[in-house]
Amino acid sequence: MSLPISDLRGQSPPPPNFLQSIPLATRVLVISSVGCTLLFSSLLKADQVYQFSLSGMSWGRLWTLATYPFVDSYILHALAMSTVLLFLGRIIEPVWGAKEFFNFFAFVTSTVVVEFAVLSFALFGVLGFHSLLMASIGGLGAFLSACLIAIRQLLPETALRLAAGATLRYKHLPAVALAGSLL
Repeated sequence: MSLPISDLRGQSPPPPNFLQSIPLATRVLVISSVGCTLLFSSLLKADQVYQFSLSGMSWGRLWTLATYPFVDSYILHALAMSTVLLFLGRIIEPVWGAKEFFNFFAFVTSTVVVEFAVLSFALFGVLGFHSLLMASIGGLGAFLSACLIAIRQLLPETALRLAAGATLRYKHLPAVALAGSLL
């Protein structure tokens, strides 16, 4: 039985559930990452076909320019990256909005693929290792790193509440992420 509108005045609306609290662009990126990794890496065993590599470009696989951030070689890695994206997206996307968040994603991922190609080709020219041309990239790692830097710039003094009353300022998130990745 629903209450009349007059009985709801002065009361705050019920809090959204977890899925409703995730912004749209973040939801789309997480679903794309986990879905593509499940489909291409786990089911089809074709993750190398959808990750970017210079050797793949020589075979005309131009789609890898768009699919590489969504395909990871390991499902657990994709789930971990998607969990981090859920956390970071809930911080950044409300500040920027979905359109700006997608633009940031497109800029970062396109810049990374160009840098990877230039660096691989340059190192191949200097060192002569053919394996440098066969190397591939995939996953959201570069985008998540860029998100950490964006949070550090946007909200440096905002604190994240941790267990037992401890806090961590957003400006320290990149250093914590780096330390965690080295473990």
